[in-house]
Amino acid sequence: MTAFLIQLGAWLGKKLLIGLFIVLAGLGCYSLYLYVQENLEIEVQRVELLEKLKEERAALVELAEKTEQEVSMVREDLKTAQQKAEIAQRLMTSLQEIQSFWDWLFADPEEEKKLKERMAYAQGVRAEQLANIEVFETRLHELVANAGLNQSRLVEVESDLSELEKGPSPLIYYGEKAWEKIRVPLLIALFVFFFGPTIWSLLCYYGLAGWLSHCRSIELIEGKQPAISVTASRVSEDVLLAPGETVWVKEKFLQASDEGLQRKTRFVLDWRIPFTSVACGLIELIEMRNAKEEDKLSVTFSTQAEPTTELAIVSIPEEGSLILRPHFLAGIVVPDEGMMQIRRHWRLFSLQAWITLQFRFFEFVGPGRLIVAGSRGVRGELLSEGSAEKGRRTNQDSTIGFMPSLSYRSVRAETFWAYFRGKNPLFDDLFQGEGTFLCQEIAVKGEAATARRFWAQLWQGFTKIFGM
Repeated sequence: MTAFLIQLGAWLGKKLLIGLFIVLAGLGCYSLYLYVQENLEIEVQRVELLEKLKEERAALVELAEKTEQEVSMVREDLKTAQQKAEIAQRLMTSLQEIQSFWDWLFADPEEEKKLKERMAYAQGVRAEQLANIEVFETRLHELVANAGLNQSRLVEVESDLSELEKGPSPLIYYGEKAWEKIRVPLLIALFVFFFGPTIWSLLCYYGLAGWLSHCRSIELIEGKQPAISVTASRVSEDVLLAPGETVWVKEKFLQASDEGLQRKTRFVLDWRIPFTSVACGLIELIEMRNAKEEDKLSVTFSTQAEPTTELAIVSIPEEGSLILRPHFLAGIVVPDEGMMQIRRHWRLFSLQAWITLQFRFFEFVGPGRLIVAGSRGVRGELLSEGSAEKGRRTNQDSTIGFMPSLSYRSVRAETFWAYFRGKNPLFDDLFQGEGTFLCQEIAVKGEAATARRFWAQLWQGFTKIFGM
């Protein structure tokens, strides 16, 4: 349970880190795109706005100076008007006192008329100055209010100028702008990254695979065939060559041989399938023939380069055959300098072939012996009459070959969890009928699974299409 929780935590951590990388990479790439696309235009706009703000600031400063001068002039005029109104008021008060005293003492009409004229003049002056005072006070209030608004606007312009001259951080600016424009695609990408594989796996397992498992099987040959025999797999195999027998072997699988054998190089296994031979490494083979008339000579097969590889010998009788992927072939033993016949079966219009992406099958026809290499060994599974209808399934990555009399098709993996965790392919191989099929004990990924995984899988898929 602890190991499972650790694995789950590591998986979640890896998912979160990759999700964060997706967000940062998306924002970074789009920010760079915006920066390259808009930087010059934004800089031009910034310079233009700076010029406009500087012009507005100069106008505001000039207006503030003019307002201040006008305020000073209005205050002087207001003060003068107040003084004149005060003088007129004192004059009116004096005339009223004189008029009252003169009326009481002499009551001279002529003098009374003059006093009244002077009184009317003083009243007119006072009324005029009071009107001027009201006008000046109103104007002063307007100027003070405008000066306040002008000062507020000047502060805003100064602040904008300071920000523009400093300039925003390109990283923050373009990061925010990129987030505004691509946040929806980024969220969709994150959803697909976190939940897409699970949804796709569910659809494949419970939808597509369940339906395809019921498609028609591939049957290459009808009727029963002579049985083949498979030895127990070993790290090394000793093969005895009877007089006249010839063996072709890959150089890396040849460990030792008797001196009496005739040796030469066979550049291609079969010139009828040159590209397949090159793709499967069946080139520059070592050919050895027992030319003795009575003695049997020995050849030992093994490999030092692949310590997990074990070998088994498949004996095919006359009129018998085996469907085999040539990639697993280490060598062939044929009698009397003959050549084992290799038939090709194409199944382009079989849905089962499209499931596995294997459209071509190679049939090795006996008599002869095949030296087959598999990871941690090769196992032969015999389907007898009792298990013919029920059949037997095996991991698709482990299948090496099968007798063409068997019915072959792909069925959905036994459990979803094993498929989802990558422990098992989506499909297993199911064999039905009477005959033998071969599989390797463990399917091991190659050494290129890390640095060259993509290209290795692409090449493996290509070779599988052609049955290799």
